[in-house]
Amino acid sequence: MFRYISSIDGKKQEFPNRDALLLGLESEENRCLQMNFSTQLTLEQVDQDGNVLDQAQLLFPMEEGESYQEALAEFGLVQELRKGLLAGLIPGKNMSSEQRKPAGHKEKETAHLMKRSASLLGKLFRSFAIGLALLLGLVSFLISIQNTQQIKTLKSQSTLPKLTQTSTSNTSDEHAVDVFSRYFLGAYFNQRASLKNFVASDIEIDKLKTNVKTANSVLLEQIRRKNKGIYTMTYVCGIKINGGKVSTKRVTFTLKQNKSNDYGYQVITAPKLGAYPN
Repeated sequence: MFRYISSIDGKKQEFPNRDALLLGLESEENRCLQMNFSTQLTLEQVDQDGNVLDQAQLLFPMEEGESYQEALAEFGLVQELRKGLLAGLIPGKNMSSEQRKPAGHKEKETAHLMKRSASLLGKLFRSFAIGLALLLGLVSFLISIQNTQQIKTLKSQSTLPKLTQTSTSNTSDEHAVDVFSRYFLGAYFNQRASLKNFVASDIEIDKLKTNVKTANSVLLEQIRRKNKGIYTMTYVCGIKINGGKVSTKRVTFTLKQNKSNDYGYQVITAPKLGAYPN
């Protein structure tokens, strides 16, 4: 069995095998990228008694050019000992003459042990097959529920008046500016060279400097549409400044739609950091 623990929120996940662990790590890395925060994961391989067989650590998101698959190439390959399964098949090296039994008896005893081992293996296989069948049944049940909900949603949407198209368009625009803003804040807090690609050319670079070391969380508080294509964005961010101190700040800035920009939008005012709550 495998598990990992996140250093940010103490989130703990367990997985039945190494492949399931790798899928879980992919989901965790995507969550870090979308929410724009970093976390250290402690990974462990444990046996049935909870003893740690192997251990490793990862920092998400990974550095450019690196992948967690390569970092974990040697992790989780320790084979768990199966106590009492085949130990009885190996005779003792220092057995005394009184302890040595007749050959016929030994053969019967060995055959009995092999039969017992085969029976145990058969039980393990049946248990695995039953567990797999239950898992597949659960997955099928969840998929059917999701499909039912999607069908209900589509039916309800088909009955809505055409007037809701304007609301849908506004929601789509707000989602687009939110995605752009999160990428901008990531470049802003980390002072990346790509920061200039997000802002208007008339904003002085000195106004974009910050002593924030990293942002642990970025939460959308408000999107206010001023004019067509112009939005004032407000986020609540958990940030870590130089010295390791963590505080919560309200970050506000304005952006506008710009089709000539690679991202489709452009920040036109430098971010302002304020206390949260006031």
